[in-house]
Amino acid sequence: PTALAVTKDGKVYFTEDFGTIKVYFPETKSIAIIGELDVFDCGEEGLIGMALDPDFEQNGWMYINRTVSEYMNLPCSEIYSDPKKLHGDSSSHQAISRFTINDDVLDVSSEKVLLKIPNQHMRHMGGSMAFDANGNLYISVGENTHPGYINPYAPLDERPGRSRYDTQRTSSNSMDYRGKILRIHPEDDGTYTIPDGNLFPKDDPKALPEIYVMGCRNPFRISVDHETGTLFWGEVGPDAYADIDRGPKGYDEINRTNKAGFFGWPYFIADN
Repeated sequence: PTALAVTKDGKVYFTEDFGTIKVYFPETKSIAIIGELDVFDCGEEGLIGMALDPDFEQNGWMYINRTVSEYMNLPCSEIYSDPKKLHGDSSSHQAISRFTINDDVLDVSSEKVLLKIPNQHMRHMGGSMAFDANGNLYISVGENTHPGYINPYAPLDERPGRSRYDTQRTSSNSMDYRGKILRIHPEDDGTYTIPDGNLFPKDDPKALPEIYVMGCRNPFRISVDHETGTLFWGEVGPDAYADIDRGPKGYDEINRTNKAGFFGWPYFIADN
């Protein structure tokens, strides 16, 4: 299981990384499959996030974050042994979609794709989604950078041909969705608008207006306090095993903020 949401009448909807969506009925203590989606489910990818619309009881809208790739039907072993497939292509992405549920059946034909996020199959994709009290949807996106080959150091690799191992291309890049927590306002027609108060001006040509939190490594799970508007996220830290002159070891963090900001990765973490 990757995500769950509880309705006002106590039903529990939950998703599984290989694309299955289920519901638990508290009255009968039973579970039913309500839908199955095609996903790329190798490693840390697949159906990695889900959230119910604030008006779910009226509209039946469920938001899904899943990995889409032309390699979805291939075994993981083949993906990881082929550099071209491993590093992804233009068709590989995280799809942030809205589906409609009718009588606890997911209508696949109802899909509205709000946003596509690049994914190079390099792990660390976050995936959590949560609504605030104003109907804004927060989407956590990991840095999508493999930590290996230069351990124990942070993946700051500016050598030619090594861009996929340099997390500066994502976490500290204002023109990339990865290594961020995005904030959008879904509209009834399946599109979205940008709420006020995100990190960059809406018309900034050098920044994506959806960015709310920047400088994340892997903000794996998030939540929003509806009374205060505070965003919380759990940050999976780097793989470094020692504090050394070139950087800190792999501290994990639990963070909170009630305003947009740049929070440091890959340049610092923990006690900064």
